[in-house]
Amino acid sequence: MPEPLSYSSTAGFPQLHMSRVIDADFDTAADKLFSWGLQRSGLFRVKPSHDIVEEGAEVSLGLGPWEFHCRVVDVFHEEGRCGFTYGTLPGHIERGEETFTLERLRDGRTLLLVDASSQPARLSFLRPLLDIPRRALIRFFYLHALDD
Repeated sequence: MPEPLSYSSTAGFPQLHMSRVIDADFDTAADKLFSWGLQRSGLFRVKPSHDIVEEGAEVSLGLGPWEFHCRVVDVFHEEGRCGFTYGTLPGHIERGEETFTLERLRDGRTLLLVDASSQPARLSFLRPLLDIPRRALIRFFYLHALDD
C-alpha cells in the first residue's frame, strides 16, 4: 500500500496561480509536460518512478542535500486541455498540491498554468519566506521549461 500523502485536504491552504503563454505548440508542450519537463527545468535532480506521468507515479525532486517526494493524484486529457496534479509526501517542506495545466487557446497559442494549494509542513509562519523562492521557481523555471 502506498505511503499516505502529507495532508488529508487542501481546504484553507493558501492558493498560488501563475500562468504564461509559452513558445511551443500544444502537442509538443504536452509531450514535454508528461515527461516531467517542468520538473526537469534545470533546478532539480528528478527521479520519477515512471518515465511518463501517470496517476500513482511518484517523483523525487533533489535540490542540494534535500529530497522532496510527490505522488501524482490526478491526470487529465481533454480536447485542448491536459495536465496533472501531484501531492506532497511526508518529509516534503510543504503540504499540499500543485497542478500543471496546458490549454490550447482559440488563436492556437498554448497557455501553461501552475496552480498550487499548499502551506509549510512545519512552522506555518514561514509561508511568506517560502513564497519568494517558490514564485521565482515557477516564474523563471517552470513557466519557461516547455518553450521550443
